[in-house]
Amino acid sequence: MSGKFGSLSKLGSQVSEKTKKLETTIPSKLETEEPWEALGTELRRATKRRLKAYAGQKGRKVKELVEEAITAYLDAKKAGKDET
Repeated sequence: MSGKFGSLSKLGSQVSEKTKKLETTIPSKLETEEPWEALGTELRRATKRRLKAYAGQKGRKVKELVEEAITAYLDAKKAGKDET
């Protein structure tokens, strides 16, 4: 899927790299900030399965990983580090 936010595979690799860096610092910060709010969205079945499997392997919640990925993506866009 391409469009305004670039390809999912490219985003996935960027998220993977940034998530590795954030795993030790972001979770405690996110838990103490704002309360969680529901977000309705759709993912491809394979992506959802991979996300759930990864969350399970790391002992994390899917919502935490999604929050980290979106935050990392938006921070990169703000800093001008993203090519899309």
